[in-house]
Amino acid sequence: MPEIDITCPTCLATHSIELTDAQARSEEPFVFQCPDLDRRHRLMSYYVDTRRGFFDADHLIDEANDLTKRLKAELGENEFDVKFQRWKQIDYPPLGLIDEYPAKITQIINSFSMGYSYPAVTSACCLAERILNRLILRCRNHFKSHPEYKKIYRKDSFDDWERMLFLIEDWDLIPKKAIKLFRELMPIRHQSIHYNESYDFDSVALVVVNKLIAAVTEVFGVINRKDIYLVFNNVLYDCLD
Repeated sequence: MPEIDITCPTCLATHSIELTDAQARSEEPFVFQCPDLDRRHRLMSYYVDTRRGFFDADHLIDEANDLTKRLKAELGENEFDVKFQRWKQIDYPPLGLIDEYPAKITQIINSFSMGYSYPAVTSACCLAERILNRLILRCRNHFKSHPEYKKIYRKDSFDDWERMLFLIEDWDLIPKKAIKLFRELMPIRHQSIHYNESYDFDSVALVVVNKLIAAVTEVFGVINRKDIYLVFNNVLYDCLD
């Protein structure tokens, strides 16, 4: 029977679909449903943070003023304008992060906003390492036939980013863009965690925080991970002809 390859709008993978002769000649429609639907999670709640948009919309002036008051209380009124500009430089997703990450990232953002570059950089790198460890530890039992499994199955944690990223990429656990972002964070982690007398934490803080948020969004963001989460999705798709 003839086959066609379809880039799935649900999980974004490519599926091969068998057609009847009539369907191949476009004489009959066919209905496509992602075969991996049962592997995904339907989320009923997730983290929403649209606050940065308040300051760009004229009709949200009252909301922006209220938020400014809350930020002053949270970050401190001393040199607040500088802190506020730092806060606005953070590229935070308006929808999507789940689990423990919003609370931890908020602490990192607050450190950066208040000008505390050293804790912002080191904690961002530590959270990135925590995520890589979590991926390895939670998923390794599904890859017992992998040649590296016997080297990692008894360990409780890892600090070798190169090995972790190799395994995570080889196991195809997260998007390629996330792998790239973690690789860009890796040298910063090594230079900031290990003693480096002349290391300039101020110059890298914004880059590190935004790269971490982008990586976490790629891995755990509910909107872009259609291969894992059902959010604003229909289960059935229109007929293709």
